[in-house]
Amino acid sequence: MTLMAHAGATPDTDRTAVAAATAPTDAVASGRTVGSGAARRELLLEESTANEQTIAMWRLMLCLIAAVQVVVTASFRTVMSSTDWAGLTVVFAAVLYSCALFVLISRSRHARWLSYVSVGMDVTLISGTLTMTAVTGHGLAALNSPLSLPLYLLAIALAGLRYNPRVTVFATVLAALEYTLLLIYVLRTEPVYDPLDALMVGQVAQWGQFDLVMQLTRLILMGCGGVVATFGVRRARDLRTASITDGLTQIFNRAFLEERFQNEFARAERYGRDLSVLLLDVDHFKAYNDRHGHPAGDQCLREVADILRFGLRTTDTIARYGGEEFVALLPEANKDVATRLADRLRQQIAEHAFLYAHEQPAGAVTVSIGVATFPDDAKELQELLQYSDDALYRAKNGGRNRVEG
Repeated sequence: MTLMAHAGATPDTDRTAVAAATAPTDAVASGRTVGSGAARRELLLEESTANEQTIAMWRLMLCLIAAVQVVVTASFRTVMSSTDWAGLTVVFAAVLYSCALFVLISRSRHARWLSYVSVGMDVTLISGTLTMTAVTGHGLAALNSPLSLPLYLLAIALAGLRYNPRVTVFATVLAALEYTLLLIYVLRTEPVYDPLDALMVGQVAQWGQFDLVMQLTRLILMGCGGVVATFGVRRARDLRTASITDGLTQIFNRAFLEERFQNEFARAERYGRDLSVLLLDVDHFKAYNDRHGHPAGDQCLREVADILRFGLRTTDTIARYGGEEFVALLPEANKDVATRLADRLRQQIAEHAFLYAHEQPAGAVTVSIGVATFPDDAKELQELLQYSDDALYRAKNGGRNRVEG
C-alpha cells in the first residue's frame, strides 16, 4: 500500500486498512518464522555445545574412575584372566576416547556433527563393553546384565541435552541396533538354550537363564525411552524459545538480551574485539498509537522488527528493549561499521510504507538511533549501554530520524 493511497483514505477505508494490516500476510508471517528461526537454532546450538562440554568432562572423570577400579582389582590377581585383560582393554580405550573427545569438543564451537559423534560413542562404549564380555565366553553375563538397560537409557536421556530431537532418535536407533547385533552374536556362538551345557552351567547359576521375551522387552523399553526423550527435547525447545521471545514482534525479549549482552561483552573483552550496540526508538510512537489505536501501533512495531531483523547480519542480535525501543548487538563491528549499518536501517524504516505513515510529523515512520562501541566509547558493560542511551537522547534532541554515536 503506497503513501498516496493512505493520503486518500476515508475513515471507513482506514478501519478496513487497519484490519488488513493487523492480520499478517503469509509473506510477513513466514518471514518472521524464517528470520527468527535461524537465530533460535543458533542459540540452541550454542547451549547444546555448552552442555556437550559438561557431559564430556563428566564422561572423562567417570572413565578415569573406572580405569582406577579395574587396575586396582587386577593388581590383586596373581594370574590375569582373559576377562581381566578384556576389561583393561575396554576401560583404557574408553579413557583415550574420552580424552580425545573432550579436547575436540573444547576446541570446536557450534559443530552439529559433534553431538552425533559424542552420543554414538557413548552408546558404542556400552555395547563394546557388553560385546567384549560376550567374546570372552560370557554371553549370558552380557545379555542378562542388570546394568545394560539402565546404561542405554541413560545414554539416550543424555542425548536430550543436545536440544536436537534427531540426536535422541539417532541414539535410540543405534542402541537398539547394536544390542540386536550383540543378541544375534550370542545366539550364534553360545548354547544359551541348553542350561545343562558345561559352558552354561556357571553362567546360568550367576546370571539366570536366557529369556528371548525379556531381551525383546529390553529393545522395546529402549524404543520407549527414545520416544519419551524425543518428545521431551521438543518440549524443552518450545519452552526455551517461548522464554526468550517477545510475544508481539517475535524477536528476542529483554531478558534474553541481558543474558546475551553479558556473554558477548565478556567475549569481546577476553579476545580484545569490538562490540557495538544500537539503541533504537520509534519517533513520535505514542502519538501514532493514541491516534490510530493499539492494533495499528502493534502492527507498526512488528514491521519495524522485521526490517531490523532482515537488515542486520546473521551474527547480530536484535531484541525488543521495551515499548517502542529496540536494541541490536553487533559483535566484531567497529564504530564506523556500526554507524553505517545504523544509518542504513534508519533509511529503510523511513522509506517503508507503514500504515498512516503520512500522518506522522516527518511524513513517515522514523527512528532515532544511538550507537556505542566497546572499547572506544566505554570499558564496562553498563557504561556501554549508558553511552548508547545518551547518544539516542542526543539524536532525539537533534531533530529525530538520525543516528548519533
